[in-house]
Amino acid sequence: MDKKEIFKHFSGILDEMIENEDFYKIYFQSPYSLEDDMEVSSSVTLRTGISRACLVDSNFDYVIKIGFEPQDECEREIDIYRDAKAYGVEKFFAQPAYIGTYYNDIVFYDVADVEQGREWYDLDSFYDVLEEAKKECRIKNISIILKLYAYPRANTYFCNHYSDEAESYAFESMSPLKEYNLAIAASFINDYGIDDYNELTNFLYEWGVADLHLGNIGELNHHICIIDYAGIGDY
Repeated sequence: MDKKEIFKHFSGILDEMIENEDFYKIYFQSPYSLEDDMEVSSSVTLRTGISRACLVDSNFDYVIKIGFEPQDECEREIDIYRDAKAYGVEKFFAQPAYIGTYYNDIVFYDVADVEQGREWYDLDSFYDVLEEAKKECRIKNISIILKLYAYPRANTYFCNHYSDEAESYAFESMSPLKEYNLAIAASFINDYGIDDYNELTNFLYEWGVADLHLGNIGELNHHICIIDYAGIGDY
């Protein structure tokens, strides 16, 4: 992983987004969960969650996740991956790496002055309220500061190839991998075997990893893997 190359690539994309689109000037000041992914260009998508975002370039081998305060879930994933290497189970996870902090100083309207409840983060309605909201805001220098973390870009995983034996074992087992979809657990068994599945399950319970729905599962090197593992369960 060439961290400098990855940082240069995605910081250029972020520069262009913030320079050319008022929405991102607001969004990156105070990020919030959006209902849908946003198409930045023909190859670049911004995927959003409750506490972080993921910038994906379909022409690049890595994606970046953007950690937001106060809860930086990417740091949790780095800790989990470090522990996974110590336990010998790192092959089940997409490897994260902190690649640097992105800075951009701009002159824009301070979102902190906007009254609560305005739908700033609905991309479809943003520009309908922008002019009205500007009247309530001060123009000031704003520093946008984003921690960037790189992950290998995974393919979408379709749980459609596993044996009856794998499905049967998954059904009888207890694991966070079957919390949302039995097929996820069966696919891990099919790809790695029962012993590895049980070893991974124990590790997930130890770290309290949860929320392993299909959107947090991908395919790397022709094997199923966990690409988002910051979710915390009550085990």
